[in-house]
Amino acid sequence: YLCVNKFGFIGKYQFSLGTLNMFKVRDGKKFLNDPELQEKVFIAYCRVNKWILRKDIKRNLGKTINGVKITESGILAAAHLSGAGNVKKFLRSNGTIGFSDAYGASIEVYLKRFSNYDVSNIIADRNIRNVFDIAVKLYNEKYTDVAMVAGSDRVKEFKKLLKGD
Repeated sequence: YLCVNKFGFIGKYQFSLGTLNMFKVRDGKKFLNDPELQEKVFIAYCRVNKWILRKDIKRNLGKTINGVKITESGILAAAHLSGAGNVKKFLRSNGTIGFSDAYGASIEVYLKRFSNYDVSNIIADRNIRNVFDIAVKLYNEKYTDVAMVAGSDRVKEFKKLLKGD
């Protein structure tokens, strides 16, 4: 969680400060020292990417491109590496337009390495940031009998969200 690479990407998931700003995280040092926040931002980022890539996921799931079977978890991992836009270009070009980061990791490598993970808990929505956003979304979709279950380790987090801190 305390990792900082030579390009300034920080934390377990190697976020740029620009990406963190999207999620209202302005203090990189605080982010590095808060594993729970890193996990929350990662899930939120996956939700946004899943929303952006929802049509491409539907069109390409199960296909094979350049010898790599396309899975939802692979697509989400590749989007974390290269950005959703580059994944769209890769998928829509049938793998002729690629991307590699400064260390040489490519979309294809991530599609393969991170295939077949269970990402069913990642809800595609560009606006979801926490469980209360999910509850509101479900209520607006006419799901009025929703139960939220949380362990005692989450009480502090729920109180903070309710207060808007």
